[in-house]
Amino acid sequence: MTYTHAIFIDESGAGCHAVEINAFWVSMAFAVPFDRMSDLEKGVKRILATYYRRGNTEIKGSGLPKQLVPGTTIDALMGEMATLWDSVGATAWGVGSRAGTNMPPGFNSSKPLVKDIVRYLLMERINGYLDANHGGSGSYLIVWDISDLRELIDFSKSTSVFKNGINGNPISERLAPAILGGLSHDWSGIQFADLIAHCALHHCACDHGEGRMQFNQEKKDAFVKWIYPRLQKDRGGRTVGWKYW
Repeated sequence: MTYTHAIFIDESGAGCHAVEINAFWVSMAFAVPFDRMSDLEKGVKRILATYYRRGNTEIKGSGLPKQLVPGTTIDALMGEMATLWDSVGATAWGVGSRAGTNMPPGFNSSKPLVKDIVRYLLMERINGYLDANHGGSGSYLIVWDISDLRELIDFSKSTSVFKNGINGNPISERLAPAILGGLSHDWSGIQFADLIAHCALHHCACDHGEGRMQFNQEKKDAFVKWIYPRLQKDRGGRTVGWKYW
């Protein structure tokens, strides 16, 4: 088996029962060809040196805007990230929901948490993409931030036993059933996934939260302007790389 791509996954939110932004849970997957990893690494380091205050060693969405150098905007930062996204030929998917949501068709669990549902729907999209022979002929390896060991274990288990509830297909033969754990400051792709997941969280809170729910308008706007247009599309140009359940 030849691995040609890494899929970096990061999540944002808490999925708790509350009238606040942490009622939501977002999972984002950012797939990059291995032969473009050095370009991604250089680009992230350049963005970190240009837009972030000295002393920051990695990009994190939760640090915005206070970690940016004076005079820099979230929009300018995300514009640079979008240019880098395009230049490395990345593909991405995202799913969002909130605590108390209903189970999707084919998902079986006696007491599901919102994170379990979101991860299932994310895996459904990734596997559908690979089963349809998109993204070349090689295999894909998921990379997860090892600093959150409990979630790494949970996600790895759900990946290995994944079965599409719509068509009954098991995990794609092109997707490694085991997950590679890495430290976010060593993997620029994890940092990238963190940033877009955080902006997606604020998008969910704006569009699906109560009127009094607080969110950052710049982060919501960044999702709409820079992230959503780059999520995976089908052959007809329809965006299938984002799902709010």
